[in-house]
Amino acid sequence: MTLKKEVTLNRFETAGIDGHKSVSILCNEGSLWITAGKGFDDIVLRKDQQISVISRGKIVIEALADSRASIFTRLSSHNIETAKQL
Repeated sequence: MTLKKEVTLNRFETAGIDGHKSVSILCNEGSLWITAGKGFDDIVLRKDQQISVISRGKIVIEALADSRASIFTRLSSHNIETAKQL
């Protein structure tokens, strides 16, 4: 089963994705910085770019500009938290 979540982030706002092994992130608008911990090179996505990430740890998305993203997961549980960047 694939779950889809639409996320809107203001500049410098972050979203964290926990408990997933396989996630695809599509940048619909703006630009996003993506990190997933050890063994993953950080990447910046711009409008219409997508990346698939396999991670046991937390995946963090930070908006470098006002942004919208679609997040697709292949698990039954799905938790996205949004927090203001300090």
